[in-house]
Amino acid sequence: MRKKSRMTGLLRWLMGLLVLNMAGCRWQAEEPSSRSLSERPGNRYARGFEIIRDAAFTRLNVYNPWQGAREQVFSYCLVPEGMPVPAQIQAEKVIRTPVKKVVCFSTTQVAMIEFLGRGDAIAGVSGADFIYSLRLRERVNRGLIRETGYDQAISWETLLGLRPDVVLAYGVTGAVNRNVRRMEEYGIPVVFTAGYLEPHPLGKAEWLKFIAAFFGADEMADSLFTLTEHRYLELTRKVADVQERPDVLLGLPWKDSWYISGGKSYAATLVHDAGGSYLWNDLDSHESLPFSVEAVYQRCLQADVWLNPGAARSRNDMLATDARLAEIKAFRNGAIYNNDARMSSGGGNDYWESGTVYPQRILADLIRILHPGLLPPGSMFYYRKLP
Repeated sequence: MRKKSRMTGLLRWLMGLLVLNMAGCRWQAEEPSSRSLSERPGNRYARGFEIIRDAAFTRLNVYNPWQGAREQVFSYCLVPEGMPVPAQIQAEKVIRTPVKKVVCFSTTQVAMIEFLGRGDAIAGVSGADFIYSLRLRERVNRGLIRETGYDQAISWETLLGLRPDVVLAYGVTGAVNRNVRRMEEYGIPVVFTAGYLEPHPLGKAEWLKFIAAFFGADEMADSLFTLTEHRYLELTRKVADVQERPDVLLGLPWKDSWYISGGKSYAATLVHDAGGSYLWNDLDSHESLPFSVEAVYQRCLQADVWLNPGAARSRNDMLATDARLAEIKAFRNGAIYNNDARMSSGGGNDYWESGTVYPQRILADLIRILHPGLLPPGSMFYYRKLP
């Protein structure tokens, strides 16, 4: 039973990576002007949430928090502990702040809470094996962070026993509502998050402000995000005038299909911002779309650089998928890089954890790959060259 559970967890993690690649969206990669790039007041990039502050409470609105959601708005009211709940929100979802005990259903939430210095508030997680942070893994080993399970395998006994102040939910489809409704029936406060759907790397990072509201850490979050934004945009300026942009291929075939990230995807944005030319930049999609291996093969033969080849740990792993891949220029030249340099013993990938709050580190890695020598000497953080 333990082996089966382990395999189920691994498959869940791999599917999560596919979903993240499919769900990302892209802005035109340019330095923003003084106006906000988000239609949500107060946000610079993030579209999925809004923070509205009142004298007596703070309202958080979350918009369309799963793939395919339309006109879905979830509202939560945060009231400081010890303060009376205003009459106008007594019938709404009220959460007392600062929260002291949190359950996280994604490692992105875990990373943001730890980034704010509030990691000790994490009492439960879905997929404890996939946490990369050494400090939090030590807390898991000491039993200070409990495994709550996920999807149809949620441990309701554990969840109820933890009595969290809030559960930060995460869902790929609307099916997540079943578990959310059940938690609410048990009296457990639940809040949707959806940073993975943001159309810009800095939009994902800006969800730090949303998480910070539960801890009363708004000023800290604003300062941290401003620094992240500054460093990211500083890197984009370094490649703004490069004359040659290497052609970039992404992904790896799966059985008879090759899922290609659209030209408006999160991955395509990072390639562009790093000074690369994504081979499918003309694919007008935010998601990944399936193509035949033959169709991709014909277009990518002269790719200069190959990024993110799935779960492949070596070029031999890639050839086991399809021997024809050896004919691609990037393969012949050994210019293949995967974002799996920081993996936990349980299979967690720090690219999908801390990479959300440090998009500038991802961007710096890609610039070092695509334009060696442009940045000061240094090693890559999330990426490694495949042997």
